[in-house]
This record gives sequence, C-alpha cells and structure tokens, in this order.
Amino acid sequence: EVQMILATDPDADRVACAVRDYVQATDQSQSGQSDAGGFRVLSGNQIAALLCDFILTLEYGSSYSRNKTGSSSRALRPEPLLAKTFVTTGLVGAIAQKYGLSVLETPPGFKYIGAAVEKAAQRGRPFLFGCEDSCGYLIGDYVRDKDGILGAGLLALAAAWHASRGSSFLERLSELEQEFGCYRESITSLTATGHDQDQGSAFIKLAALIKDNALINDSFFGRRWQEGFAGMEMLEIRDYYNGKVLNPQTGFSYNLDYSGELAIQIVLSDGSHLSRVTFRPSGTEPIFKIYIAVHANTESAALEKQERLRQEALSLIKSNLR
Repeated sequence: EVQMILATDPDADRVACAVRDYVQATDQSQSGQSDAGGFRVLSGNQIAALLCDFILTLEYGSSYSRNKTGSSSRALRPEPLLAKTFVTTGLVGAIAQKYGLSVLETPPGFKYIGAAVEKAAQRGRPFLFGCEDSCGYLIGDYVRDKDGILGAGLLALAAAWHASRGSSFLERLSELEQEFGCYRESITSLTATGHDQDQGSAFIKLAALIKDNALINDSFFGRRWQEGFAGMEMLEIRDYYNGKVLNPQTGFSYNLDYSGELAIQIVLSDGSHLSRVTFRPSGTEPIFKIYIAVHANTESAALEKQERLRQEALSLIKSNLR
C-alpha cells in the first residue's frame, strides 16, 4: 500500500509531500464521506522541520547534547551551518538549539542560502542543511540552490528510517509538538486587479514607504508602538530593505547582515512565546503578502493567536494606506 506521494515542480527544484493518514481515513469512513485516499499534504514548514530533525538525529544521535561550552563527546570540529529564510518555521531553530546549534536566517530566496553556503565553504565551515517554507531544501555543498530531487531522496530516506522504527512522519510531528510546543504558520495573499486598482496603488505605496525607511516610526504603527500589537509586546521591528532593526521600547537599533529585501517584520511576545508578522509587498505589482508565524502551548491557542494577528495586520494596512 502506498504510504507517501512525492511531487516536484517542472524544474525540479522544489518537492512536495503527502503521507498516508489512517486517522483521517477512519474519520471519513465513519462520517459516511467518500475516502479521499486518506492522505495528508504536509506543508513546506512541516517538511523542513522533519528533515532538520532527521538530519540532526543521524548526525549527532537522538541522545546527543552539547555542554555549555558547545563541545560534545565527538571530536571538536567547526559548527556546521544550518540556514533558513526568516519566514520559515521557528521549529527548525528550536530543533537545532536542542543540539546546541544555531540557525542562520536569510531573506526569502535560496540565493541567499546559496551565498551563505559558499561563504561557509571558503572559511572551512561545513554546510549541513538549508530550507525555506515554499518547499525548497538542500543538504551538503554539491549545489548552491534548492534541489527537489535531493529533497525527494531525503524524504524517502527519512520516511523509511521512521518506518523501520515503527513510526511515521505524522507521529514524529506530534512528538515534536509535545517537545517544543505548537508552531503554526500562515500566508495571507492580497491581490488587487480590475476595480481594486486603488488597493493595488496602496500596496505599491507601502513598498515605497519601506524603501524610504518610513515604517520604523510611531506614526505608522500608531498606538501599537506603546500599547502592543494584537495584545502582544513589540520587541523588534526588522527592516530588511534598509538593513536595520529597532527596539520600539528602548530605541536601541542595530544593523542586519542583509539589506535590499522588500520586507518588514515585527517580532512579538505574549510573555512566554514569540510570534512574527512579516509584510512583503511586491513593489512592482499590486500584490501583497502577510506571513504570520506563532508559537503556543496548544494548537487551539496557536490558531487563535494566528487569526488575531492576521486581523490586526490587515487593520494596520487599511489604516495607513487609504
């Protein structure tokens, strides 16, 4: 019986995955629904977390841990490079931290990860794994871009490895959620066409505001600057176009390693978990994306927080771009 379906895009640089879900199939049967195959499509973020977990488990062992100095029972060696885009799930970072490793965050686009791989190679630092939320994955330094064929091979190997231990991808995702909490991500895409040209102009206006370094101020965020965003404290505002980060509470700022990427990200805290809201207008087309990434103890809490942030983000755009 087929347990997994893999598919790449036409140029085979991305790979998608659907896995057999016996619980879903049973629920459909009991409710009288037709069996849709009992498959669940995994998100790009879920695949990224599963592959990161699999690779680090093989590399270091499930019981591996580093001490406070960063050394391990293995021979000392340079810390491998792990990289993800800044809109990819925070679960990847949590898994890496378990092994005493850090994750480099780059702007969306695998060209940035490829450049980081090249830079690491020049310094003698091994590259281990790179990922993005839109189903792009890379292991090793054979190429400098996402590779759907390599990703498919990794997924097949990881699925077989879990099956040999009486487990599955869905079971492992449940275990990761129990260990690290519930991470959920969503994208809201707004496209203005035809009679929505005024809205399209507003999207382009927002892109211009980012380029002019006009978003890191209290006039744009208004009351949210001090009162919080959707009831959460604004810890940082990251301007990836101008390469700056600002703490709105203290006024402290510092420079990012990257600039020129048309995006603004807000890092938020509810006192126990961090969330992120990222605004990415096209700049040339009436298209706008809002990425929301949340972390909570339970799925219901994560979904509630996610919707609250989405509504606040839409309200922010509407109030500034009339």
